[in-house]
Amino acid sequence: MNNISGIRFSGIASGLDTDAIIKQLMTVEKYPLNKLNQQKQLTIWKRDSYREVNTLYSSLRTLADGLRLESNFNKTSVASSDNSVVTVQSNDGSTTANSYSIKVNQLAASATIAGQAMGSGIDLNAAGLTGTDIEFKINGKPIKVTSTSTMQSVIDDINKSGAEVTASFDQTNGRLFLTSKQTGEKSEINIEDSTGVLASKFGLVGSDGKAITFQAGKDAIVEMNGTVMTMPNNSFTMNGVSFFLKGTSTSAVTVEASRDVQGMVDKITAFVEKYNELIDKVRGKLDEKKNRDYTPLTDEQKEAMSEKQIELWETKAKSGILYRDSMLESVLTTLRQSFMNEVEGLDKGKNTLSYIGIGTAKNTKDAYLENGKLHIDTEKLKSALINDPDGVVALFTQSPAGGTKTQLGYAERIKKDLDAAISSLAKKIGSGSSENLDNSLMGKELRTLNTRIYDMQDRLVTIETRYYKQFTAMEKAIQKLNSQGSWLSQQLGN
Repeated sequence: MNNISGIRFSGIASGLDTDAIIKQLMTVEKYPLNKLNQQKQLTIWKRDSYREVNTLYSSLRTLADGLRLESNFNKTSVASSDNSVVTVQSNDGSTTANSYSIKVNQLAASATIAGQAMGSGIDLNAAGLTGTDIEFKINGKPIKVTSTSTMQSVIDDINKSGAEVTASFDQTNGRLFLTSKQTGEKSEINIEDSTGVLASKFGLVGSDGKAITFQAGKDAIVEMNGTVMTMPNNSFTMNGVSFFLKGTSTSAVTVEASRDVQGMVDKITAFVEKYNELIDKVRGKLDEKKNRDYTPLTDEQKEAMSEKQIELWETKAKSGILYRDSMLESVLTTLRQSFMNEVEGLDKGKNTLSYIGIGTAKNTKDAYLENGKLHIDTEKLKSALINDPDGVVALFTQSPAGGTKTQLGYAERIKKDLDAAISSLAKKIGSGSSENLDNSLMGKELRTLNTRIYDMQDRLVTIETRYYKQFTAMEKAIQKLNSQGSWLSQQLGN
C-alpha cells in the first residue's frame, strides 16, 4: 500500500480507524477481482475434469489397440504336467499348438574340480600366500599370486579372469571348487600350475591338470516324442516353446501348447469393463447438476476456514462443472453407435458383438437406464474363440483398404473414435498448467483471465493509494482546524 512521505495518518486527528475503513472500502472494490479469480478457478477445475475424461479415453484406446492385431488373438499358452522335471514358456508370436511327450534321462552338467578337504576355520583373508610373485593359468587365463595375495583375492581373480570358470570355497570343510560356466561334455577346466601354488595352498594337484576329484561335464539326454536327443544345455526351443529341464524322470512328462483362449477372454473382458467404466464416470459428470450455492472461495474466505471445510466446500463448488457438455455427449453417442452397428462384409449372424456373447441389457428399459453399458456371456465368448477363432478375429480386426467405418472391426472403429475424441480434447484443454499456458482454447482463456487479473490488481493498488491520500488530506485539514481552534480559544481566554 502506498503512503505519503513514508508516513500514514491513521486517525491521529480525527480519531477514525482509517485502516479499517479503507479495508472495508477495498473489500467492495475487490468484488470484480474476486469474480475474475473465481472464473479462473472454475476454468482450471473444468480443464482438470476434462483431463480426467481424457485419461479414460486413453485407457480404453490402449485396450482397443491391443485387439486390432490378429497376432494378439493367436497367442498360445503352454503347460507342463510336472514342473519338477521340465518347465515351459511360450514365445509370443511363434508358438504353434501342439502336444509333447518328454522324458529326461540326464541333465547337462558342468565340469567340476574339487580340492582336498583342508579342514575348517581357514582364514581366506590372511595375506602372504607366497614370498615371490608367481602365476598359474586356468583355461589359458593367467592369475597372478603375489606376496600380499590372500586366498580370497585369488578366488576373486579367478572369477573375473575370463576363464569361464567359477571358483568357490567351502568354509565348512576347507575345500576349493572350480566349476565351468558352460555345461555339456565339451566344458573344460584346464589348469597350468608349474609352481604348485594351487596344490600347496588350495589342495589341488599341480601341473598335469589332474585334481583330487575331477568330474567331466555331461550333455543332457532327452527323449522328445520318442526321439532321443543330446544337448550341452538344460534348455532348448521348439516350435516357439522354450523348454527348461529341471530334473530327471522315469516316465514321460506331457507338455501342452494350445491357443490361449482364457487370455483373450480376459483381454476382451477388460476392454468391455473399461468401456463401462468410461460410461459410468463420464455420464456421472454429464448428469451432475451445478450447486449454485457454492462458488470458488476467495483467499479471505479460506483464511477463516479449516482445511477440511475448504475441501468439503470445493467439492460442492466443483459439482456440475461438465453438466450436459455437448462434446462429451457426442463422444458417448458415437461410441455407443460404433458398438451397436454391424460390421459390413462379414457373414450375417457373425457380424455383431452378440455373436460372441456381448450386448446391452436384454430388458430395453434396463439398457436405457444403463446408457448403453455392455454385458458379456463369458461361456458364449469362450465357445466362439474355440470354435470360430477366425470369425472372432475378423469381428475385431477387419480393416479393408479404403473401407468405410461400418466395414471396420470393433477394435478398429473404437480406436478411430477415440483418436478423434482425444484430438478434439487436446485442442480444447492442451497440456499446459495455469502457470505455463499453451495455445489451446482453454489455455488462451486462462491467459486472458490472467491479464485481466493483473490489470485489476494494478487498478486496486491505485484506488487504495487514492483512498489513503484522501484520508491523509482529511487528517491534515482536521489537524489544522484543531490548531486554529486551539489558538482562537487561547486568544479569547487572554
